[in-house]
Amino acid sequence: MGRTPPKWEWEPPAIIEMPEDSSVDLHCPVRGRPSPIIRWSFNSIPFYELSDDYNNRRIQLNEGRLLRINSLKRDLDTGLYQCNATNVGGYLDSSTYLNVLAFAPRFRHSTQRVWKVLRDSSVDLNCDVEAAPIAEVQWIFSNFTLRLHSLSSSDDGFYYCNVSNKYGLNRALNRLEVFTPTFFAEIPQPSRITLDANSPNSDHLELRCKAIADNRLSIDYIWTKNGSPIKNEENIKIIIEEDGTSILSLFHLSGHHTGHLECSAVTEVDVKAAAIDLFVRDVPERPELMRVDCSSGRHALLVWKRPSINILNNELPLTAFIVEAKTDQNSENWEKVFEEYLGGEEETATGPRILHKTAIPLRPWANYTFRLFAVNSHGSSQPSQPMPSSPLECFSPLDVPFQNPLGVTAAGTEPDNLIISWQPLPRDRWNAPGLRYLVRYRRLDTKDGDWNEFLVEDPFANQTIIREQPTFRPYQVQIRAINSLGFSALEPPIVEGWSGEDVPTESPKNLRLAEHHNYSFVTLEWEPIENSSIRDGLTDHIEETYVLHRQQFYLHEQLKPNTPYRISVWAETGGGEGPRLWRNTKTWPFRNFNDEWKLSEWITLPQTSLELKNLKEDTDYIIIGISREIGASLSYSKPLTIKTENYRMISLFNIERIRSAAWFLSVLI
Repeated sequence: MGRTPPKWEWEPPAIIEMPEDSSVDLHCPVRGRPSPIIRWSFNSIPFYELSDDYNNRRIQLNEGRLLRINSLKRDLDTGLYQCNATNVGGYLDSSTYLNVLAFAPRFRHSTQRVWKVLRDSSVDLNCDVEAAPIAEVQWIFSNFTLRLHSLSSSDDGFYYCNVSNKYGLNRALNRLEVFTPTFFAEIPQPSRITLDANSPNSDHLELRCKAIADNRLSIDYIWTKNGSPIKNEENIKIIIEEDGTSILSLFHLSGHHTGHLECSAVTEVDVKAAAIDLFVRDVPERPELMRVDCSSGRHALLVWKRPSINILNNELPLTAFIVEAKTDQNSENWEKVFEEYLGGEEETATGPRILHKTAIPLRPWANYTFRLFAVNSHGSSQPSQPMPSSPLECFSPLDVPFQNPLGVTAAGTEPDNLIISWQPLPRDRWNAPGLRYLVRYRRLDTKDGDWNEFLVEDPFANQTIIREQPTFRPYQVQIRAINSLGFSALEPPIVEGWSGEDVPTESPKNLRLAEHHNYSFVTLEWEPIENSSIRDGLTDHIEETYVLHRQQFYLHEQLKPNTPYRISVWAETGGGEGPRLWRNTKTWPFRNFNDEWKLSEWITLPQTSLELKNLKEDTDYIIIGISREIGASLSYSKPLTIKTENYRMISLFNIERIRSAAWFLSVLI
């Protein structure tokens, strides 16, 4: 078998304090192989060299591992005790200082105490004292702790506790006062109150509380809700009437007033409490947003905990959850991005569903913040605490623009310019930094009408002016959004317009009186000007016709087809002309009877729309609505030209144009 030097089983204490005349055990917890030899010494003097006055009271047990000292003496036994353990493998030492205490008795509490207790109760008058040696305790009326049962006024008086040992004596005085218990004369009623917020009954609620105490005691009233003190606030008032009644008044009650309300009457010797349960049915508590995970970049996963609802307490069930979001690009406005209707399905076989979740689509290049609302029949809760996500959590990745500017128009304001206008993309639709607009335009009246294009660098610009253009020529224009990642995902629509107009360069020719019908009816004729001289969208030949003041219509039967006109109506008296009402209009083109026309569908009022199916893609169609009434002639609508899209080029904007065309048709037929 191997040899091991001495080792401690546990470390002996460095100091020990014991009162005089008591006993103490000092340990030398050592082990080793072979078993160590243990020797004790006192203040570095081996025990075998000490006199019998020391050694007669010292006993070594368990081969020296335990040293027991009986009848401790302060003068003889206070000092340093050393333990030395030795075997063939080595040795080990430890030292413990023994402090033998010796002092007269002293109390751990005041020597003059007053005990205020209730009638018919019990009381323990303790006498907590420390002394070395241990003191002898003696009560005047009884020894040690004095216990009194079923107290009455006859037990009032002074009680003394005397303590002593060989070093001295001491005394403590105890004054016992017996009081009548406090009781309630009036408590809040009823014990359970249920109200609806924003109802007449919830405007004001008054709770009364009055207690009677021993005439030597004063009463303090404390109102609490769910254990927390209630303080005077704007809608909460606490007053004390002259007769001592405490009144709690609640105004404009809402859901946060719900709780366990308690009135406590507090005196020096006792506490009495009376309580009611108040339930105010209101909007729910706010839900707890537990997690927002935006790691996918395209969606945000929201997980939240529904607020607790106690149906047994008449709380209203939840009907919906609403999720709102805002971005750093529009930090002032919250947008509703999700709504979950619960109905009666939130109750499952195991109880209400606690956790809810949803995935919210994210727009590119945005830092998102989310908040939640719980909804019941009274309305929406307060929002969940905002969770502003860091860029690493909710910053969505960049992408090309998903749309192009809307409201594109092309028109000139001067004879030699073309102004192209559009609605700039909102900041939250840029999808990446470096937004610009690619402007493309070309003439339609030339065979080599190639596209011209340039970039507008300002993302907030809404128009550009192209100068040195011929007067009143047709153009096609496109506006496409571009950012740092590239062109928009959609091909922009083509919009047609005209460059600026100018006044005609010549007047009509050969104005003559063609025919004289009677005294009030003549025919005037003239030769129109050349189209190259018009330089405008309207041919400004002015023709005026007077009608009776009772007449509300005028039929003009000599207009040219597919020609724009400007019409005005005004009232005229002997005093002059009134203000004119102007309207622009255009006549229909001649119908080409060589075209193949197909009857699509008959519709009857009040239906005012139709759907065309099985059309060929990338094909032009002309649609005319015809109204037919019994006993009346047919009436034709203005022809509408639409073009079906190529499947690969279809876009949201093209679809919108088709929808607008169908609506236009439904209005005019």
